Amino acid sequence: MKTVTFKTPDGKIRYYLSDGAGNPVPEVMDYLKFLDNQGKARNTLRLSCYQLQNYYQYL
Repeated sequence: MKTVTFKTPDGKIRYYLSDGAGNPVPEVMDYLKFLDNQGKARNTLRLSCYQLQNYYQYL
């Protein structure tokens, strides 16, 4: 598991959680998109992604 940072076409910095093969984890992507659509701050998105990374590693 790894948190990946990327820049959207409109210049926003976003995050997603990738599995061991480098593919995004769909459940985490959906949740982060939900937070982004709610207008949450970039640091909130980053922290949520890192917390979910820790949770998935725990499982």
